[in-house]
Amino acid sequence: MEVINTNPAGIGSFAAAIATANGNRSLSNTIVFDAPLAAQTITISSELVITKSVLIDASDAPGLILDGDNTSTIFAISSAHTVYFSVLNLKIQNGFSIANGGAVDAESTSRITLENDTFSDNYALENGGAIAMTAAYSSLVLQNCMFTGNTVGAVNQPVIASGGAIAILGSNSRLNISQSRFSDNTAIGGNAGGVNGSALGGAISMSGASDALQISQQSRFFANQAMGTTLVGGARAGMAFGGAISITGAGSVANSIVGRPRSVAGVCTHTPANRQ
Repeated sequence: MEVINTNPAGIGSFAAAIATANGNRSLSNTIVFDAPLAAQTITISSELVITKSVLIDASDAPGLILDGDNTSTIFAISSAHTVYFSVLNLKIQNGFSIANGGAVDAESTSRITLENDTFSDNYALENGGAIAMTAAYSSLVLQNCMFTGNTVGAVNQPVIASGGAIAILGSNSRLNISQSRFSDNTAIGGNAGGVNGSALGGAISMSGASDALQISQQSRFFANQAMGTTLVGGARAGMAFGGAISITGAGSVANSIVGRPRSVAGVCTHTPANRQ
């Protein structure tokens, strides 16, 4: 299936290719992009639901951008079967969710592989500014990806926010990261509705039982922040855990840099740059 235009729908559009993949009897599908789409932007005005395994490869259209226009999650994975979802060589930005996953919301068990992708300026209110995976026995593999400027949570909302860039909530899930970079991602705990808001993982939060994280091969984390906030007039500060990474399971880091992450409990009125 080839995408030949930037139209939001109709023949040759990205939305039409996703619909065709979902309706295909094959368990595996590949979507590619015509070369003239290089450095173009496809605006996603409503979430694209993924129900079948699919490989999305923009190698022939370098610099192609998927833009959620700050109105919609870009991909929602929902299926009765395990979905294998791969995205190569795309820029994914400005996704928006009032719940989970500003760019990718994986509600069902998924095997996600991302390679040579950039996720920037995506937002979710509760979990995973860019990506949220809530089902058990899921996995996420990142190779040469960049996550920058993604945010989860809000000061004036009654939320405990997790994963400025990525939140994995399902049990027995795996996250493997190599040659990737996380910068300027933020988790902000809210302070409305009687909640002293806590924040988990400025870049990554993994909160499922028996989850496992592996980071290797020159990955870098810098200037990520987790910020707890306090009720107006409140005596107790909201907590912040893991300026870069918060994990309740097992994790390992090898040949990588985690550069001065920042965790702040209570109201944060200044956030000096923390870079390496």
